This record gives sequence, C-alpha cells and structure tokens, in this order.
Amino acid sequence: MKNRDKTKNQLIHEVAELNQRIAELEKLETKHNQAEEALRESEEKYRELINGMIDTAWVIDFNGNFVDVNDAAVKIFGYSREEFLSMGPRDIDSSLPIEEISSLIKGMAADKLQVFETTHTTKDGKTIPVEIKSSLMTYQGKRAILSIARDITKRKKVEETLRRSEETAKRLAQENSIMAEIGRIVSSTLDIEAIHERFAEEVKKLIPFDRIAINTINYEDETVTIAYVTGIDVTDRLKGTAIPLVGTLAGEVVLSRKSMVIQAEDHKKVTDRFPGLLVSFQAGIHSLMLIPLISKDEVVGALHFHSTKPNAYREKDLRLAEEVGNQIAGAIANAQLFIKRKRAEEALRQSEEKYRTILESIEEGYYEVDLAGNFTFFNDSMCRLLGYSKEELMGMNNRQYTDQGNGKRLYKAFNQVYRTGEPGRGFDYEIIRKDGTKRYVETSVSLRKDSSGNPIGFRGIVRDITERKRFEEILRQERETFFSILQKGPYGALLIDMDNTFLYINPEFTAITGYTIKDVPTGREWLRKAHPDPEYRHKIISTWKEDITSRKGVDRVWSVVCKDGEVKEIEFKLTFLDDGRIIVMLADVTERKRTEEELAYRATHDLLTGLPNRMLLKDRFIVAMAQAQRFNKKLGVIFFDLDRFKEVNDTLGHDAGDRLLYTIGNRLIELLRKTDTVARIGGDEFLLLLPNIDQVEDAINISQTVLDGLREPFIMDGYEVSISASIGIAI
Repeated sequence: MKNRDKTKNQLIHEVAELNQRIAELEKLETKHNQAEEALRESEEKYRELINGMIDTAWVIDFNGNFVDVNDAAVKIFGYSREEFLSMGPRDIDSSLPIEEISSLIKGMAADKLQVFETTHTTKDGKTIPVEIKSSLMTYQGKRAILSIARDITKRKKVEETLRRSEETAKRLAQENSIMAEIGRIVSSTLDIEAIHERFAEEVKKLIPFDRIAINTINYEDETVTIAYVTGIDVTDRLKGTAIPLVGTLAGEVVLSRKSMVIQAEDHKKVTDRFPGLLVSFQAGIHSLMLIPLISKDEVVGALHFHSTKPNAYREKDLRLAEEVGNQIAGAIANAQLFIKRKRAEEALRQSEEKYRTILESIEEGYYEVDLAGNFTFFNDSMCRLLGYSKEELMGMNNRQYTDQGNGKRLYKAFNQVYRTGEPGRGFDYEIIRKDGTKRYVETSVSLRKDSSGNPIGFRGIVRDITERKRFEEILRQERETFFSILQKGPYGALLIDMDNTFLYINPEFTAITGYTIKDVPTGREWLRKAHPDPEYRHKIISTWKEDITSRKGVDRVWSVVCKDGEVKEIEFKLTFLDDGRIIVMLADVTERKRTEEELAYRATHDLLTGLPNRMLLKDRFIVAMAQAQRFNKKLGVIFFDLDRFKEVNDTLGHDAGDRLLYTIGNRLIELLRKTDTVARIGGDEFLLLLPNIDQVEDAINISQTVLDGLREPFIMDGYEVSISASIGIAI
C-alpha cells in the first residue's frame, strides 16, 4: 500500500514538472516568435536605412565576403547586387592585405568601431578615395560587419590644395630668406671675388646645378671671360678663359638680352648652331640655363646654370634664376665701377710719379709760366739749359734771356696760343745763357687752365737744337751739291721718298720720258701713265716691291710709254739711301735692245725664209725629246730636199729660186700644226719636227700631206713651177 502511494505521488510530481516545462517552452516559443518579429522589423528598418543613404554601405561576414550592399554601392561601383554578393572587399580594394581584413574582423569582435581611409576601384576602373567606418552588427541572426564608405574626393582635393598652399608658403618664405641673404652678401663688399663663393652656396639652395659660372663682358675685343666657375670641369672653360662674344650661346644671351634654357635631347642640332657647347655635352651636361646680367640697362655679364640631368629646369627655376641674376648683376657692376675707380686712382698716382720722374730725367727743359711769361715751375734741365740756378730762374721773365727780336717773336707765338687755345709746336728761337753764350732752342707751348676753364698761364718743352741747326746747314750745302750733280748728269734721275712721292726729277729724266714732276708727282701717277696696260703694270709693281723689300740694286729694263706716246725700252737702277729714300737712275736702251734682238734673231733664223735655222732647231729638238720621254709620246723628224730645184735657178734665175724657197717655207707652215717646227738647214733642204704624235702612221700621214701640198704648182714671174721632194722619216 505504501509503495503504491509513493508511485502515485512521483507520477503527480513528474506530471507537474512536465506541465511546468511545457509552460516554459510555450513562453520560449512566444519570446522566439517575438524575437523573430523584432528581427524582421529590425532588418526592414535596416534595409530602409542603408538604401536611403548617399554613402555606399555593405555587410561583410566573418569570412570576408559581401552578404549585402545598398543601392548607392550598386550605383557608384557599377556592379549588380548579384555580382557584389559573389565578391569580397579585396575585389574593389586590391591594396587591402588579407592581414588587415583579419585585423578588422578581430576588432569588430571586440565591439570596436574601425575607421580608416583607402581607395576603391569601380567596375570601369575609376579609383575613388574613401573613408571607411566599420561596426559590428547581427545580420540574419549571425554576427557580421557593417561598413559605410564615404567618397572623400573633394575633401582630399581641399587637403591637397591646403598642403600645396602650405608648401608654397613655406617655399616662398625660404626663397625670400635666401634672396635676402644673397642681397646681404652682394651688398656686404665690393670685392666680387669674395662674393662669388658665398653667392653660389646660397643659390644652390634655390636652384639645383652641377656647374655654375659667371661671365663678364669685354665689348672692346668682343669676348666674354669666365670670372667665376665651380662644379663639373669642362675642357677649355676654366676661370679666366675668354671666348668669343659672337657665335656662342653666351654671346647670344648677351646680345639678345634674353634668358635661354637648352634641354635638347638632340645635341647635334644645338652644336650645329653653337659649336662651343660640344665640350659641355662631352663633360656630361644635359641641361643649361643662361641669364643675362643687366645693370642700369647695360649687360655686364651672363649667369650659367648647368645640370647633368635631362630637362632639369622649369619655369620657376628660370624665374628664380632671373631674380638672383638681378642681384649679382648689381654687385658685378658695382665691383667693376670700383675696380675702374681704383685703376684710375692708381693710374693717376703712377702718372703723377711718372710725370715727376720724367720731368726730372728728360734732357729737354720743361717749364710753366704765368700769363706774363714769368717762370712758376721748371725742371733741372731748364736750369742747365739757361745756366741759372733754381732760385735765380724762379720768377724770371723770357725777356731776360732773349734779345729784342727773339723776345718779340716769342711773345707773338705765345699770344697766338692764348687767342686760339691751340698748342704751338716746333717754334725755334735764340736764347742768351747766363754766361753770355747763345744757343738755338725749339719749344712747344700749350695753354694752362684752372678748374673753371680760365687761362692761367702756359706750359711747354724746350730742347737745345744748336747742333741740329749746324747739321742742317751742312746737309743743306750737301743737298745743293747732290742736286747739282744730278742736274748735270748724263742719266735720268728720280728721287722718291718713303711714301712713294717723287721729290725730284732731273732734266735728263724729262728728256728721255717727256714727263716732268708735275705730270708724275707720285709713283701711282708714273705707273698709270708709263705702263697703261694693267697686266704689264701689275708685273712691274710686283717686281718693284720685291726689289725694295730685299733692297736689291738690280738693273731692270721695262717698256715705257713716254708722254708723246712713243714706247721706249728704259733701263732702271735703284740706289737706297740710309734715310729710306730711293734714287732711281734710268737710261734709254731702245736702240741697244733693238740691236740685241736683231742679232739674236739672225743667230737663230734663216735670213732668206725666216724659218728657224739649224741652231734653233737643235734647241727645240732637245726640248721636244725631253717632253716625249716625260709624257710617253713619240717624236717625228721628217727630212726632205727639193727635186730639180737647180733647174729653177738655171731657168728663172737665183732671185726666183730664193722667192720659191720663201714661198715653200710659208706653204709648209700652213700644212703643219702650230706645235710643229719647219726649219731650213741649208740650200733646198728642210727639216720638220713633229712633237706629240701617238704612232708611226701619224708621221707618214703628215709626210703625205707635205708631198701633196708641194705638188700644187707655184707661180714665179708668170711661170707655173711644179716641184717635188724626197723625204726621209725618223721616229
């Protein structure tokens, strides 16, 4: 009974527990249904929320795959929703490493908001800078990551503009600071050498270069000189080197007054225009920038920047270079002005020292007098010349050492200088020394003026010319004797000075040529009139110059056209005087030359026919033989005598025979070439010399031509004469 009661109670208890569990399950089911409804409502709100966003949004599961995206993502990135759900973040951001995605997921698991910037790529390849904010969420009952990507392109541009603005401000501040330092350097001293190094150091902070040079201009010899250079060495472009102003890049910049930038890849095109740049290119230079240095509208130099990098210089570099060029130009101009002033001061000091030294060392007397003619200054030579001490001479007037006549002449000369202001030179007069002796002196005098230009006295040089006067008298007497001899001589005589002026022509010269000194006052007039043929005159001038240069007294014979038009052969002989003058002696040798030419003709020609004789033929044969050997040619010799010539003499007489020989000679000349020679070697025998023939047949053909020509009849005293010849040929 007890056991049955126990079992019943257990069953009641178990049923109660079962009912309690059923009630709990019902509660759980209700809560689950409520949760599912809340989740459904939450997901609907979430979708409405993210699809209404302007920014892109997507949901990423913990495996790193897209599980949902909003409409903005589809629109902006160009992928469909289905394409997105088959992709992951790395498909639109290839720069995002897997480790970073893992770190993101871990951060989300720790309920941390992740914010970072990256770039995403759209389907068409466009890159967009974005800011990503990621947080943890529950999606369809699972933990996931919600990422919202905001396009920050505009913000980036603003930031970049701000960054550039800050960099520009910083760069401008730095440039202004460097420019101020350059200005301080160039204004700190007039010593340009001390400026150059410090200037280059500061400029390199603004403009990159591998070589910098400063050139200065010398307009007198049209060159530019490298005053300073540092950096890469370039052959023949060292400090102190002078290069031409014309035809060089530096000269182009200076003359055009415009900056130039050379960054050509084709160096040949540049070196064709500026050959001097070849050494720079060979040294490795690829870019050049040149700035004219202009101060007070005058180009004083050029500033060179050289770089080994291609296309090294931009517009901003050119602008900065021109600014620093303006700074250094002023320094160079000031330094040049300072140097010129120092040189002028030094030159003045040296001039004054030299002036004093010269005055005390020269033998001539130097003097300064007031307007009344009283000595105010003089050197020691003046004291020695007049024989007075310095104390005695100071204040002395010129009337005290000249007689009345010379005093008046002296006053007149000084008064002329005072009135005209023009210096007087070479005025000579006689002085009376302290001991009573007299000397001849020559003086130059000029007007002395004060700083306002008012006359205050005279200055001049006095030299003792007593000995010169004596020699002049001796020379005068010798000149009279000399011209007396020339006047009466049997030869024509001509005296010429160093500038080719005819000083004297004697009567015999005029008797021979007809010209007087009025007709031919100079060598130019003589040559033009006496030798009117330009070619012949040029030959004479050339020979004349050679004789004068070598000072040869060679006898020359020239054909001269006299004043009356007659042509004479005149022999000239030169005599050179010590003072540079030339005496030309001339004689008429026309008859002598005519006789000499006639004798020479008789010696070499047959007098009956006018043909070359045996002597001239021999000379021509020797020459023709040498030419034949030299040029590998043949030389033909044809000998012939006339048949039955004696019958002509016997029938018509010897005069007719002589005329026949003369006529035959002329016919032979007509039959032969101009280069051939026809000679009569005696009686009725002739010899033909045929140079420059190529073969034996040529000589045979010429022989036949001669025979045919001789067969033509000759008319002698009304009779027709036929004649033949016997011929022999040698090659």
